[in-house]
Amino acid sequence: MNEGGEGRAPAARPAVLVAPFALAILGLAALALSLALQSRPFIGGVDFYYYILFARDLAGGRPDVPDVRYLYFPGVYTFWTTVLSLSDGSLASLQWAYAGLLLANAVAIGGILTSLTESRLGGALAASVYLLEAARVEGFAGTTEPIATLPYLAGLWIWILLTKGGRNRLGLAALAAGLGLALYAKQQGGLLALGVLGLLPCALAAAAFPRYRPAQLAMIPLGAGAVFLCAMVAEGGGLEAVKAGLSFARDYHAQGDWLAHVQRVWSQTQPVSGMFLLASLLWPVLLVVRAQAEPVFVPVLATLGLSVFSTWGGLIQFSKRGYLHYALLPLPSAIIAVGLALYLAARLFHQHAGVRPWWGVISMAAGTASLCWVSWTGAALANEAFSLVASPTRWTTQEDLGGALTPLCARVEPGSDLLLIPPRENRVHWYCRTRSVERRTYDKWERADPGQYVSDLALPFVKSVFVFSGNYGPFEKRYFERGDWNPLFVEMERLGFRQVFASGLGRLFRRA
Repeated sequence: MNEGGEGRAPAARPAVLVAPFALAILGLAALALSLALQSRPFIGGVDFYYYILFARDLAGGRPDVPDVRYLYFPGVYTFWTTVLSLSDGSLASLQWAYAGLLLANAVAIGGILTSLTESRLGGALAASVYLLEAARVEGFAGTTEPIATLPYLAGLWIWILLTKGGRNRLGLAALAAGLGLALYAKQQGGLLALGVLGLLPCALAAAAFPRYRPAQLAMIPLGAGAVFLCAMVAEGGGLEAVKAGLSFARDYHAQGDWLAHVQRVWSQTQPVSGMFLLASLLWPVLLVVRAQAEPVFVPVLATLGLSVFSTWGGLIQFSKRGYLHYALLPLPSAIIAVGLALYLAARLFHQHAGVRPWWGVISMAAGTASLCWVSWTGAALANEAFSLVASPTRWTTQEDLGGALTPLCARVEPGSDLLLIPPRENRVHWYCRTRSVERRTYDKWERADPGQYVSDLALPFVKSVFVFSGNYGPFEKRYFERGDWNPLFVEMERLGFRQVFASGLGRLFRRA
């Protein structure tokens, strides 16, 4: 962001190491790209099927789609409905769209770092790390967080580019729009807006760029809120949908301890998480020495502050649950913060080291150590990522899993209502083209006791019930061990349900 390159110190890197570094980073980028492309047939999880079922009904114009889609805000459904409308509607097309979504996030991360540091290799490294780290936190399970982070990253990138051209207000508008659309995509996306706190020092910056008055910074959350409300109105939910979503978030009960959840993510996302903590500690130090730094220092430092606070904002959601995929929300900001902190620290050290004779020795040693560390850590991350993507299906494609459901699908009518017990494996509905009773009557992943199903069994449109085997998986085993299910089967028989099919997956009951 230092236009014209004035006052810029020479690059702080030993020239002899540039080629090995480039080869190592390009090799890592090739592995990350291969991971994203090869993972396509394995993309799919509980969240993925839950959302695409809703989107399929919305894209098909079903008049009875329940309004529970507003509980998390409807941007996720807008995304999937758009994909369904623009594609052939096959599972493969949705999986390719999600793989493209992850790649778009990676490109945006790399582009942001490249725009600020002018290092394409640094940008490629950051983009690669995102894909590899995402695989470790359920990123290839088809979760919703990447849908929320993409507009945020796009707004951040546009803000950087516009501000470089001197269009500060337009840049702030772009950042506000990105944050508003992140909130529209997913409630937790609004936590990224806490990054604005990292821009507050810009109101006191001595440098001309970026320098904002407090009132200008206040326009970011106000603009984000306006974009969000406009999106909600355009979708059709309006203010009532906003109220429903906020009420749901307020009443969402917590499970577990925030610190324990964060510690789990901390260990799962090393080395990024450890380096991010160092970046957070370095940020206030860099603020202090800002006045003595070169002009390029200030705009990069502003983005570092924004990234640090948006990362910490994303960690707030772990106060409710400890799902690993929650880490996908702050992950892009954490990677950007790490990249910028390393860049600023290197420039600052190089600036003060000057041309002292021992600088070359230290620079070469540090460069060699960094090359070895990047190569070793990158290879380890790639190896783990490839082994985790298909877990726990052990490289069984989603199409193969769907094939196992063929005998069941042949015995239910497409478009009919099918009650699943437990109502978690929505891939049954996707492959059999049935509709979920649970989504229409009870918005929970699971029910606390067997008696909660009795009211559903009496509904006139419920003709079929599929009860999973307790041996289907560990979730089902724990589920059926928690209560006495015999009274439910007695009630099913009283209401006229008879078993018509059984397999290793479970049993199908139908009412005449």
